[in-house]
Amino acid sequence: MTSERKFLIVQYLEVFFSYINWYKFLNKNKIYENAPTHCLLVLIASLYSCWVSYLAFTHGRARTYTRAYIYIYIYIYIFPHILKNTIWRSPAALPFRATWFAIPSISRSKSSYEATLKRLQSHLCRRPLLSLCKFCVISFFSSTMARFNLEGDEIKPLTICLISGGCFIGSHLCEKILADTFHKVIVVDVYTDKIIHLFNRSSPWLDRIVFHNVDNNAESSRLEPFMQKSDIIINLTSINHPADYNTRTMDTIYCNFIDAVPVVRYCTRKKKRLIQFSSCEVYGKTIGSFLTEDHPLREDPKFYVLKEDESPCILGPTEKKRWANACAKQLIERLIYGREVNCSIYVFLLFVLFVTLSLTLHLSSNAAESAKFGLEFTIVRPFNWIGPRIDYIPGIDGERRGVPRVFACFSSNLLRGESLELVEGGHSKRTFCYIKDAIEALLLMIENPEKANGHSFNVGNPNNEVSMKELANLMIEVYANVSGQPASNFSTVDVSSEDFYGIGYDDCDRRIPDMTLIHRQLGWIPMTSLQEILEVTLRYQHETYSEAVKHATSES
Repeated sequence: MTSERKFLIVQYLEVFFSYINWYKFLNKNKIYENAPTHCLLVLIASLYSCWVSYLAFTHGRARTYTRAYIYIYIYIYIFPHILKNTIWRSPAALPFRATWFAIPSISRSKSSYEATLKRLQSHLCRRPLLSLCKFCVISFFSSTMARFNLEGDEIKPLTICLISGGCFIGSHLCEKILADTFHKVIVVDVYTDKIIHLFNRSSPWLDRIVFHNVDNNAESSRLEPFMQKSDIIINLTSINHPADYNTRTMDTIYCNFIDAVPVVRYCTRKKKRLIQFSSCEVYGKTIGSFLTEDHPLREDPKFYVLKEDESPCILGPTEKKRWANACAKQLIERLIYGREVNCSIYVFLLFVLFVTLSLTLHLSSNAAESAKFGLEFTIVRPFNWIGPRIDYIPGIDGERRGVPRVFACFSSNLLRGESLELVEGGHSKRTFCYIKDAIEALLLMIENPEKANGHSFNVGNPNNEVSMKELANLMIEVYANVSGQPASNFSTVDVSSEDFYGIGYDDCDRRIPDMTLIHRQLGWIPMTSLQEILEVTLRYQHETYSEAVKHATSES
């Protein structure tokens, strides 16, 4: 068999298997109702591109080049209109992007391709084989770099300022931006332990990431130079550990509201786009939590599925310090939806902060006010994102007496061989979303401002709902497999909320995010099951911390 025929067979096989994976992806996620038709169109076109490239390289006839030229033209101007850009967000679509003449339809803008086609046409008569090779190679590399938004428009390189970018979410967002885009990142934080690996000398993106050791709670004037250089400001600053709401109430209010006000003011004044991180805590208690356990309406979805622009936001009594975070996050959202703050109302807002702890709030504020003042914004409400590098392990890379969020608490118990502590029996339920899935949603928000601006988005996985008791048992089962220890070595124990969190703690029975808005605007769907999340994350926890925990335990 000749090398040319081997080349053709390899191309055919690559396209065929890519088509199979692509079809499974589209069909599973219901991206298109007629997914088979779209896949078949591209399969035919891609197979034809392989055949044309084979003929062009082996025979070199003029009519073959003419057919190639016509094919490229059709693929540039017709297929993008048929397929739009949605399917190209599929991970399985990458091999299509790299198959010879299928590349031009998504790798560059229309104007640049007109020029490219003219150059190709002018060179075909003189050096057809060399020209064709150059064209294919250039297209291949440009296709791996060029990015297009949901409207099919090419995305220009951006400079993104991540305030508190050294945190759990910030570290994964940095990884995604640097690995998959050509955007630049300015990280402002005092912590580097979760992002230090990004500054390896062998990393290809060292010229696209800069770290500034600046306290995020510092005066706004210290943050302004970094925000000034940026196209987008993403404010990740937050105190989001429930234990801190009780023990560091004032710090929670200052960090989650007061320290965020100057960032909102700057973005409004300088016309900078803002992505502000809020929390699913803003919803407070669900209506269903006020019904008795045996009430027939308790399972009605409308009483516990939370919609961004409809669900009432019900907070507990003001004496319950647990709701300080929810109130602070609500206020910063209302400020963003309302209008820019000036000094004359700054004190008034501080007063409102404490008064509103006793009110039932609703977040369907008027976005027209923000438009009036020219603030482009997106608000993110995370629903329990988990994955590698989440929080810390007390006594290892965090305070010995610290109390991280539930997943990290359970992880710490497992690593130390302690009983997993279930607050009030572990009956409350939560949904958990894989950090990698959530970062995909964030990138869509960053690169599609026309679809994301002016919205608050729930970002979670409603399919991964579980009670804390069920979560503990699942983690025991998975960790036993990861560590090679028998599951019987681990157990659970009930503790009161007062003993675990301190006086003033309150809780919500369950929170299910409604995903209608984010799916309609951005087409985002969370992909990873809870079982997969636990396997990946607990393996990371074991490999990262087990030896350190053993060493710390032996010393004590």
